[in-house]
Amino acid sequence: MLSSKVIFTERDLAPFFIPPKMLWVSQLKNLQFPFWNPHNYCGIPLLATLQPGIFYPPHIFYLVFPFNIVWNWLVILHFVFAAATMYAFLRFMKVSHPGSTVGGAVFMLAGYLLSVHNLLPHLFGVAWFPLILLYFLKYFESERQRHLILASIFLVIQFLAGAPEIVILTGIVLVITIFFLGAILDKDIPLRSRVKGLVLLGVIVVLLSGIQLTAFYELHRYSIRSAGLSYASATTWSFAWKDFIQFFLPDFFGYQQTIEKYWLNQSWLKTLYLGIGPLLFSVLFFAKGGRTRWFFLGLVVFSLVLGLGGNTPVYKLLHKIPPFNSVRYPVKFLFLLFFALSAMTAMGLDILRKGIAYKDRTVRRIVLVFFYSGFLCALGWAFLNFRYNEITAFLEHRNIRPPLFNDIWFNLHNAKRFLLFSFVLCTGIFLYLELRAKRIVLGFIAAVLVADLFLANYGFYGSASWRWFKTPDAFAKVLADNRETERFMVSVKTEDDLNSILLGKDLLVAPYAAVHGLYGIGGAEVMRIDHQDKYLRLFNCVKNIREARNLLDIGGVKYAILSYPVENDQFRLVKKEALNDKEVYLYEYRGYPGRFLFFSNARYFTDDNEVMLRIIDQGFDLKRELIISGQPRPGLARNPRAKGAVTLVSYEPAKVVLTSRCEGNGFLYIGDTWYPGWRAYVDGRRTKVYRANLAFRAIEVPAGEHTVVFAYVPISFYAGCILTVFGMILSTWLWRKGPKIRDPILKNEKLL
Repeated sequence: MLSSKVIFTERDLAPFFIPPKMLWVSQLKNLQFPFWNPHNYCGIPLLATLQPGIFYPPHIFYLVFPFNIVWNWLVILHFVFAAATMYAFLRFMKVSHPGSTVGGAVFMLAGYLLSVHNLLPHLFGVAWFPLILLYFLKYFESERQRHLILASIFLVIQFLAGAPEIVILTGIVLVITIFFLGAILDKDIPLRSRVKGLVLLGVIVVLLSGIQLTAFYELHRYSIRSAGLSYASATTWSFAWKDFIQFFLPDFFGYQQTIEKYWLNQSWLKTLYLGIGPLLFSVLFFAKGGRTRWFFLGLVVFSLVLGLGGNTPVYKLLHKIPPFNSVRYPVKFLFLLFFALSAMTAMGLDILRKGIAYKDRTVRRIVLVFFYSGFLCALGWAFLNFRYNEITAFLEHRNIRPPLFNDIWFNLHNAKRFLLFSFVLCTGIFLYLELRAKRIVLGFIAAVLVADLFLANYGFYGSASWRWFKTPDAFAKVLADNRETERFMVSVKTEDDLNSILLGKDLLVAPYAAVHGLYGIGGAEVMRIDHQDKYLRLFNCVKNIREARNLLDIGGVKYAILSYPVENDQFRLVKKEALNDKEVYLYEYRGYPGRFLFFSNARYFTDDNEVMLRIIDQGFDLKRELIISGQPRPGLARNPRAKGAVTLVSYEPAKVVLTSRCEGNGFLYIGDTWYPGWRAYVDGRRTKVYRANLAFRAIEVPAGEHTVVFAYVPISFYAGCILTVFGMILSTWLWRKGPKIRDPILKNEKLL
């Protein structure tokens, strides 16, 4: 991994994050601003989708160093960065160096971050959370506005990392924090000043993030998420009550064993392991932690309520409140639990040290309870070792095995490891009480705690050769060798039959189209454009590929990748391969009309449902007639029998140049996604861009020969740039205005 000859490719990393990052890096290196992705979903915004993280500051290294090196090292270094930010936060909370180091290590090595490394924006975003909270608190402690500005900047960076759910939860935590400032800072701060600071932070964040926020907001309005998600969809992968055991026995139920278990259970976090250490030190902190403990306990409870999702009645109420109705996988909110437990571990370690130094009776009693508990763990470990066969037979008889649970040997191995580390750690804490060599024993405790987390969570990642990943093979190579502007498609049935995201990279090519410069109608994106998604779902409404010819025609599809053979003159077999012991076929659609067409006539419909019925109607020929969404308006007089042709001059991500030659007035159709910001010019004169054939673009063209230019000019982005400039001006002014809060209430308090 360090040499980057092998890259991280766990689950979503390969299809969702590597291709769009490679695309925007390539576009910038070619001096093209990465506004648009023409390779997936017949075209989709690139900058607005958040997944690529174009404005995330550390991504600048992609423009300087090889992609694979930056990719791996950003993943690795964000673990270190998370530990460093946690350490800095704990030092601000007056935790000792040893305690802060242990707290940072727990935050870095616990199951959450290791699980979400395959969801890169979440790994990046969570790593900034301690720093945001630190400077937000520092603002109220020092009364310096620069600290609030720094908190705002870090919150904007968290948003630019690409995980809006983490930003939302961070904002909620900041709201909660203002009610606990007295307990955290041991300082009386008027409510008015607290609200003022929070509002000012919100204003600065909205303005500074404008460069990304406005484009993202526009995409959200036109995406499948605009109307929210159903309750069932929003609560997919909720943390189940039974999953609490996974804090101590990783992957106890074997959710990764089958695709059915994967989707029916919480599989978003592959490992939740915390071990006994954070629990023990959190008990110490809660017993002797003062008023601050209520803040961290509140974060734990709040995180669990959100993470449990559909398993509590509370989420039914939350689902009615934006943005929770647009967020899937509630288990992601458990990051707050891991943060709080990491902090309580560090503070609990300090309480242990101080309590023993000052001979605190409560601490001594708790340590003795830990020791006796560790002795019981040792007995349990011995029992599992010496009665292994009998226990295995018992578990077999009780059906505590697949398919409902993980393999017996796996769970018993984890149980023995957990009991052994628990015994060693409890013994170490007891020795710290009894021995004089406190530093040596403290180092031993820290080493055991870190080793426990590392060994339990190590290995929960996937990898692949970088050379293999970037080199096309099989179907991808065939399509790349014949690359022009035609598109390919992978049927839904094929994706379901084969179900191989990474191994099928060169056969089920859709998510990797941008890597090889191909054009597809599918991909891997959660913020899909709504009318484009409707077009894709129409493939589920036809019986087979032969009845999908209208869909192929309007999408400019020339190649189809299928998991079943087709006997039809319109489809020529190009290549056959095997994947997961099943055959996969690449067909060429001989009826391919092209992506740039002339139509002499069109029909207008205001209802998308009626348009969709027309498209799947086998008696309706979309090669002859165009469907326009909207009301007809006075335009050019058209000859229904006029003929014409459209020739491609140049094709760039955000600009397409065509030549139209036609006998009479008509429509020029381009099989690319309609989206706000796309403008069209006929011989330099701007003309209206219609949404045609449900999801695509068309314009009116007069008779004769004309040059037509489609250009993507996202006004939302430029409006966001203006907001960001205002945010920079406001931040600079506040920074230079003065070091202290100009609040008369606080001023009067100081005089008193």
